[in-house]
Amino acid sequence: MKSAVSFGAKCVGFLLLWAIFVLAAIPLGDTAAFLTGSRAWTRLCREAVPMLATGAVTLLIARFTAAGRETPGVSARPRSDSLLMGAGMGLLSACAVLGALKAAGALRFVRHQFQAEDLGIWIAALACGAVTQALLCDGLLFTVLEQRFSARAAAPAAAGAYLLLHFPLWQYGPAAILNLIAMGAVLSMLRLRSRSALAPAAACFAWDFLTGFLLSCTPAGDYPFLTEISLDGPGLLSGGRAGVWGSLVTLAVLTACALLLAFWGRRDRAGREKMRRPS
Repeated sequence: MKSAVSFGAKCVGFLLLWAIFVLAAIPLGDTAAFLTGSRAWTRLCREAVPMLATGAVTLLIARFTAAGRETPGVSARPRSDSLLMGAGMGLLSACAVLGALKAAGALRFVRHQFQAEDLGIWIAALACGAVTQALLCDGLLFTVLEQRFSARAAAPAAAGAYLLLHFPLWQYGPAAILNLIAMGAVLSMLRLRSRSALAPAAACFAWDFLTGFLLSCTPAGDYPFLTEISLDGPGLLSGGRAGVWGSLVTLAVLTACALLLAFWGRRDRAGREKMRRPS
C-alpha cells in the first residue's frame, strides 16, 4: 500500500512539473514571436520547452521509481531500427487511410499554398511535439507500469494517456474518440514490439507530417499545410470537420495495424520460446 501511494505521488509530481514547464513555454513563445515576428519560431518554442522538460523530469523521476536507472526510450534494439519501424508504421497507416479515401472518391486535391521559408522550423516543432507525446505516454509511464505489473497493464494505460493528451479532438464526437483509442493502441504495440519510445515518436511524427502538415486532412491548430485537400461525402466516410480523425476508414486501418503488430509480436515471442526449449 505504501509503495503504491509513493508511486502515485511521484506520478502526480511528474505531471505537475511537466504542466509548469508547458505553461512556461507560452511566454517564451510570445517572446519569440515578438523578437522574430515568426509564427514558426513561436510554435517551436512552445513545443521544444515541454519536450526538454519532459525528458529531464522523466530521467529525474526514473531514478526514484521502479524503472531504476533504465532510461525510457533506450532500447536493446538499435535506435535506427526503432525509428524505421515507427516511421514505417506511421506512413503505412496514413497512406492506407488516404488511399482508401481517394479510392472512394472522398478525397481531392485543391491547391498548393504554403511558402516554405520556415519549413525546417515548422518540421522541427512537429518533431518536438511527437517526442513529447512519446515520452509522456510510452516513456516512463509505460516502463514503470510494465515493471510493476505487466505489459498488459502498461499498453492500455499508455493508450489512455494518448487519448487524454488529445482531448481537444473529443469535440468531434465518438468516431474521433474511437480513432484516438485505436492510434493509442498502435503506438502501445510499437512500444512493446520495439522496446523503445523512439518507435511511437517516429510513428506520431510520420502520421502528423503526412496527414496534417503535408496534406490538410486533420485539424492542425496553428500549423500551416503544404497542400490543401478537400474531403467530401458522408461524415462517417470523410470525417467532416475532424478530417481523417472522424472517419471510419481511419478506425478500420488503425485497428488492422494494431492487430498486425500484436500478431507479429506474438509470433516473435513464440519463436524465441521455441528456440529456448531444449531439443
